[in-house]
Amino acid sequence: MDVFGGKSKSLIDIINDLEHLGIERSQIPLPRIVVVGDQSAGKSSVIEALSRIKVPRASGTCTRCPIQITMTGETNPNAPWQCRISVIKSHIYHNLEEITEEQGYWETKDAPEVIPLEIVKEKGKLEHLIKLAQDAILTPGVDPRDFFQDGRPPKMQLPQVKFSPNAVCLEISDYNIPNLSFCDLPGIISQTESTEEEYLITVVQDLARTYMKGNTTLILLACSMGSDIHTSSAASLVRQARASDRCIGILTKPDLLQDAVDVVHGTLSGKKFKLGHGYFVTKQPSSPELAEGIGHDGARARERGFFANNEPWNTKLSHFNDRFGTENLRLALASKLASIIEDSLPDIIHKVDEQLDAREEELAKFPQPTGNAYGDIVDFLNQLNHDIRERLEGVADYGSSRVNFQVEWKGAVTDLLRALINKIPDVAWQDEHDVSISLPFRQSNTPSTPSKGTHEPIVIDDEEEPASMQTTPSPQKKRRLGNGDAITPTSSPKVRKTGRNGRNGTRNPANGLSRTHKWKLEDVKNILERFSASGLPDEYDSRALDELIRMSMRGWELSVSAFVRAVRDIIFRHVEEVQVKSLGPYQGTPLPQAMKELTHEFLIRVIDSISNATNQALMLENFKPATWNRNIHARLNTQERDKLGKRRNLERANLLLDEEEEESGKSTEGPDSKKKIAKEEDRIKKALEKDDHHSAIEAVAKVRAYYYIAAPRFVDEVGLILQAGLLGECRDNLKSHWKTGLGMVHPDLVIVQGECVKLLSQDSEREKQRIRLTREKDALEKAQDRLKNLPDIEMDGCHGLN
Repeated sequence: MDVFGGKSKSLIDIINDLEHLGIERSQIPLPRIVVVGDQSAGKSSVIEALSRIKVPRASGTCTRCPIQITMTGETNPNAPWQCRISVIKSHIYHNLEEITEEQGYWETKDAPEVIPLEIVKEKGKLEHLIKLAQDAILTPGVDPRDFFQDGRPPKMQLPQVKFSPNAVCLEISDYNIPNLSFCDLPGIISQTESTEEEYLITVVQDLARTYMKGNTTLILLACSMGSDIHTSSAASLVRQARASDRCIGILTKPDLLQDAVDVVHGTLSGKKFKLGHGYFVTKQPSSPELAEGIGHDGARARERGFFANNEPWNTKLSHFNDRFGTENLRLALASKLASIIEDSLPDIIHKVDEQLDAREEELAKFPQPTGNAYGDIVDFLNQLNHDIRERLEGVADYGSSRVNFQVEWKGAVTDLLRALINKIPDVAWQDEHDVSISLPFRQSNTPSTPSKGTHEPIVIDDEEEPASMQTTPSPQKKRRLGNGDAITPTSSPKVRKTGRNGRNGTRNPANGLSRTHKWKLEDVKNILERFSASGLPDEYDSRALDELIRMSMRGWELSVSAFVRAVRDIIFRHVEEVQVKSLGPYQGTPLPQAMKELTHEFLIRVIDSISNATNQALMLENFKPATWNRNIHARLNTQERDKLGKRRNLERANLLLDEEEEESGKSTEGPDSKKKIAKEEDRIKKALEKDDHHSAIEAVAKVRAYYYIAAPRFVDEVGLILQAGLLGECRDNLKSHWKTGLGMVHPDLVIVQGECVKLLSQDSEREKQRIRLTREKDALEKAQDRLKNLPDIEMDGCHGLN
């Protein structure tokens, strides 16, 4: 009797249901027993003995496809014997002439198809019907149900293949039989009748390897005592699969044992040809006994008598008698299978949940067809437009780094302001090279540590001037005055001697000023005099000041161009990130490429518009310098005039002392220099009362004061242009641009729907992938439901197993 009764029946039913759902295609191995053995190893006889039925017999190989047998013990003594026959089509046969080897004909189906054929209630009819079912499997071009019309196959239909991976399924129920499920595989062949059929050796071996996979597969290995186990092809496959630890050996045809008693003893004791679950020995009816029509009960009685009455089974090997006979084998298999199933269920449940999540995640990358292509695209465009607006408005949180478009584009505006302020003109002082004057804005070359959460600065500045345009001063002796400033004496103490050909910069032939940001006072003075119509000294025309202001802004074009490029890169990157993520489910359709082109086209047009608007703003700044912030301008002018005036006095004092020391040949440094300056302070002041460059200093001060007003004003205007021209355009017109470009505004809705269908049409391979994933998901959902209610089983051990 079955030690687990109805509990093991429930477990086996669950596994059979999961197998019919095809969840093994989702990398979820299921517990099962597979029976393998060499051709003519007595495997079919063992199958008959275990299942209590007769299978088709013929010369050569009897089994040419997997035969799944499930036995269910009924508790009602009056329950009739019956068998449900069906076929499980897990593969599709392709009859391609260019393929010469049969294994190439089969393609795995997305989901197995179970085709019920017949319910048999008379054992005597079963052998013939199994033969019909197997013929149906071997004739894949015909509906298997056609073979069961009037109990005969269709006319002129012969098997098209020699072996098939599709299975015949037999569900047997009867009173008081063990609950057991196993799969009989075609016998392993090592040779064929012709060289043309040698490929069949590989076909059968590959089929066996496929079924033996999985740590929860228990392998039943049939070996005849009429041959050496070591030379068994089936045993060799088991060893190659490293599956010996999950194998039970069946020694068949014990009546053929001659002088190898010690070998059998070593095998049964686990010392030779060791298998994980040991060996059993069975004795099945001989050919004459089968011809006599011996039944199952008679066969079992003769089997018991054989082991009880024959040596060495009742003498030297008698202590292994719990492993003799079909009944001991069947009870052991039933117990072991139930144990494996119960142990595997937690892992199966976990893997079903895991694989279902994976399939749902994969399917989320595909558009789910609704039958309304227009509605699907409208919904997609609305969501994408919403996501882009959130990104550009700084609402959405995109990961731990919080990618914020607002921070980046405002940073670009700030960088533009910094770049312009860095271009403010300064005076090229003669007593030292590159003396910096404090500015009210931080310089770009000032080391700083970015605050947390700020973006990396975008470099918006001119290209470097060529070496011929840069100042390269000659090394000179330096004077250090009491205030600590380093002073570089020049060869001449007179300002005008450095004039037009001074060494502190390269003169611009067009206006007399250096193309660097350092202006020579002599050059500024020359421009003032050039524009002056007055005959009075130190008087200059306002046109000269306007010209100097325009000259101070001549480097703005490059900074503005760099700013536009930076903004373009920022907007393209952010919009592309959102769009790529949203278009993920539509990969394999024409929609992503169409959207990419339309969005690119729109953004290029917007960026061009912004570029034109900023150039227009720059043109306005250059047209006529003007400001109505008189108080601010006056304050800045006073501030700049005072700073430049003090620095000019320092320069003139140093140049005077340098000239006197050069004439006298005496040099004073350190404390002596301080004493000399203090002692001769009145004389120095008197010598410096008249400055030929007083007007130039005032003009530069006015230019710098105006520059501090114009630069932030211009940047503010550029920021407003960006805010309205870019963000406003994306918010208001991007979606309508998409719709127009996708052909969704045509007055004929039929044409619109047709265009939308084309946009969502998948390529054939990707559509196949979606269908496969959908079927796997459906099967996993059904498996999940099936596993919700499991029987409460307490395992008591496994009868007869190691």
